[in-house]
Amino acid sequence: MAEAVKGTVVIRSIPSKDVEMKIVLYLASIYTDRPPDEISGLVARTKPLTIVRDVNYMKGQALVDAINGLGASAYFLRNLGNKTKH
Repeated sequence: MAEAVKGTVVIRSIPSKDVEMKIVLYLASIYTDRPPDEISGLVARTKPLTIVRDVNYMKGQALVDAINGLGASAYFLRNLGNKTKH
């Protein structure tokens, strides 16, 4: 049986306003239920910023890779004791 690891995706830092705008646009394309102004406010004032909780490793790591590829620093924080047998 495969084990599913879940965790949290966190943005640690955003080095510039240019990168911040890229992150806001990217997150707005994913979280369409949130207005871009709200996302922009959260990104501008909150570090570290939790993007998603209780996400499986593969989806979480894909999100981390995309955010890091835009120039920010993000990581996947595994939930403790959350291995689920499938």
